[in-house]
Amino acid sequence: MTDDTLSAKAQELLEKFQRKAESINPEAPPQNNLFHYTSFGNFKRIVENKVLCFTHYECLNDPMEVKISQELLNKVVKKSKEDPKGKEAFWDNFFLEIFQSILDKKEFEKNKAKFKTIEDMTMDIYTFSFCEEKDYLPAWRWYGDDGNGMAIEFKSDFFKPSSQEKAIEPAPIQLKIIYGYKIFEEQISELIKCAKGIIKEFIGFCKQKGYNHEKSQQEETNFLNKLGIYLSSFLLPMMPGFKDASFQEEKEHRLCYFKLKITTCVSKKPYIEQIMYVPYKIPENRKKIRYRKPKSPDQVDKCSLEASPKVPYIEHPFSLDDIAAIWVGPSVDFKCREQEIRAFLNEHQGDGKYDIKIKPSAHSYLSP
Repeated sequence: MTDDTLSAKAQELLEKFQRKAESINPEAPPQNNLFHYTSFGNFKRIVENKVLCFTHYECLNDPMEVKISQELLNKVVKKSKEDPKGKEAFWDNFFLEIFQSILDKKEFEKNKAKFKTIEDMTMDIYTFSFCEEKDYLPAWRWYGDDGNGMAIEFKSDFFKPSSQEKAIEPAPIQLKIIYGYKIFEEQISELIKCAKGIIKEFIGFCKQKGYNHEKSQQEETNFLNKLGIYLSSFLLPMMPGFKDASFQEEKEHRLCYFKLKITTCVSKKPYIEQIMYVPYKIPENRKKIRYRKPKSPDQVDKCSLEASPKVPYIEHPFSLDDIAAIWVGPSVDFKCREQEIRAFLNEHQGDGKYDIKIKPSAHSYLSP
């Protein structure tokens, strides 16, 4: 059997794993419009620039959201590792160590010598939040400047992949937040179980064909590297999609960009882009990371990135045609704010004429 035969079998099994992974956690765009609650000042910046700013997860209001998912991933991976007596158990542990090394830089430094071709790994997640409820009093209080802000209602078509691709390719991942971590843990376990089954099938194929040539060692290492990265590309972007059950009143959806860069000592190019399909990588025309000042002093403390005290973000473009309506907060004089918004839209709509409705909140709420 030739090296090409083994390589083809490895690719076949990797594609099989990809199909299974996509079936476990399918992406489903929202069927209804979604709402972004914000202050009046942020509303004007969003409309004027026609971009949504995706913030790095370490600089979110609660950066522990993603970190809790990260810790849960690590916990399940450690439980999945076995006593490496046989070759299959060794391989299982090997690809899980790749996965752990992406989650934790210390793990990568500890395991780096085993990976041979992998020189560095970096992971970044950028998110932007929406709410599924219109004129939602809890969202006005939490995110709409305590009732003095605005809510931008985005059309459901904006969240469909075909719509996203008009502005940017590929589209960001779409997540409806699941409140409670049990489902996440079950999905992690199912994907790891599937990956182990793929390893078992690959070993069986090698034994059946009597493939014991020394050259197979490099092919085996490449296969395990790729399988670990495949697993990562499906599990890691799921991390921002889970929050503690105590937050379920938020009714949140997110768009996320996920950046996993793996560099090899052979090419110095991003390894992941050479060897596999990455559904949620940051596209070439939007890879530039920008920085803004923190909204509050405590955001500096929350953001542990090297770029602190500036907050890193990625711009995601949209059209005013993507907006179905603009909602005025319950603590604002509607008629005065409506006139101000009309004048602002006329100034910034460019050549297009957009029929954007401006709606008042139905709630009676006076902020303190």
